[in-house]
Amino acid sequence: MTMDFEQFAGRAVELVLADKDSQSESNDKTEILSSKLSELEIDSLYFMEIVIEIEDMIGVQATDKELSGDPTLEDFLKRIYENKD
Repeated sequence: MTMDFEQFAGRAVELVLADKDSQSESNDKTEILSSKLSELEIDSLYFMEIVIEIEDMIGVQATDKELSGDPTLEDFLKRIYENKD
């Protein structure tokens, strides 16, 4: 089964919401995707677990470039998704 970007992003948002330490006050997918990673206040260890899970979902490995800066969650996911296939 091929996962399109919407499915990929949706699963990533579910993972963010599963982090009980996340400070996201919204369950709105669009709002979460437009939030900068630092604004989500995800525990760093849990964030690495999220990265590993999303890498496994599409069969890629995130590079330092994709992990750098403070992009929105959507931009971060697009950086990783673009490397699939």
